[in-house]
Amino acid sequence: ESIYDLMTPSKKGDNTKGLEIRKNKKGRVEVVGLTKVPVATPSELHELTRSAANRATRASTDMNARSSRSHTVFQLHINGKHADAKETVESMLTLVDLAGSERLSKTNDKGDRLAEAKSINTSLSLLGNTVRALAEKSKHVPYRNSKLTYLLHAALSGTGKTAVMVNITPDPYSLGESLCTLRFADKLKDVTSK
Repeated sequence: ESIYDLMTPSKKGDNTKGLEIRKNKKGRVEVVGLTKVPVATPSELHELTRSAANRATRASTDMNARSSRSHTVFQLHINGKHADAKETVESMLTLVDLAGSERLSKTNDKGDRLAEAKSINTSLSLLGNTVRALAEKSKHVPYRNSKLTYLLHAALSGTGKTAVMVNITPDPYSLGESLCTLRFADKLKDVTSK
C-alpha cells in the first residue's frame, strides 16, 4: 500500500515512493508531509476537491470503463467558534471513497491492472477484518494491518458519527460483488462509537 497526496500536482517520478503514516504527539494518526490547504468558501473547497479527484488513478477494466484504481480519503479540518462562546472548536470530517472490489476471474486484468486489483482486494479484505473485529467487540482490532485502516482509526472507533453509503449495480453478472458490498454495509452498522 502507498499513500499519495492528491492536493499536490506530481512531477514525473515524484510520487513513486508514497508518504508515511504515523501517530503524532497528540496520539492522532496522520500522514507525514501531506499538503494542508486552507479554504474559506464552498467554491474554493469545490475547486480543490475537483482538482484532487482529477489526479486520482483511474483505468478501464472489463468490469468498468472508468474504474477507480485506488481508495481516496479526504479529511476536512474545521475550525470555528460557537456564537455564544469565545473558544475555538475543532472538528474533522473524513470522506472515504473506496475502490470497488472486482473478482479477478471476471476482469481479465494483466500486468499493472492485475497488481492494482490484487492490492485493492487485499486492502478491502483488511478493512473488512477490522470492521468485523469492531462489530464483534474483539479485544484486538487489527488497525495496523493496513495503512487504510490505520488512517481510518479515528473514524472507525472514535466518538464521532459515521454515515456510510454503498453502491451496487443491478447487473446480474455482478451479483456476487453486490452481495459482498451489502454484507460489508450490514457489518458496518454493528460498529458503535464510544
